Amino acid sequence: MGRRGRTQCCLLKDQRGVAAVEFIVVAGLLVFILFAIVEMGSLFSTRILLIQAARAGVRQAVIDGGASAKAVEVTREQLRLGGLNPEAFDINITPRNASYGTVIRISLAHDYQFRTPVARLVGGRSLRFMVTLLGRSENLGGG
Repeated sequence: MGRRGRTQCCLLKDQRGVAAVEFIVVAGLLVFILFAIVEMGSLFSTRILLIQAARAGVRQAVIDGGASAKAVEVTREQLRLGGLNPEAFDINITPRNASYGTVIRISLAHDYQFRTPVARLVGGRSLRFMVTLLGRSENLGGG
């Protein structure tokens, strides 16, 4: 066997560096999964807080008989308690005055900013969250 054949044979049997390459591939995948888990947890937490704030706001609007300053303030306070900036949310409550039994709608919208660089690469810069809840006015005063 010539020198060239022996060198190719030795190169095929040489396993040095294989473990390092395998580690890099597996570690990269694990880091990606870790970032995905963190981002999904943050997404679900924000969604739950958004629904809770809308629920508290519609509850107050139902009692007040429509869109009141107190209903908006209750919604903002729930967002604040959840660690979110209320100024980053669009809050819309309709109608302004509702008689007994009239449907009251609260809509909250928020542009969720991705926290991890991997999510920004995969999903863009932000994701639009929208929550709409309905309730019936319980105000007997007629609005």
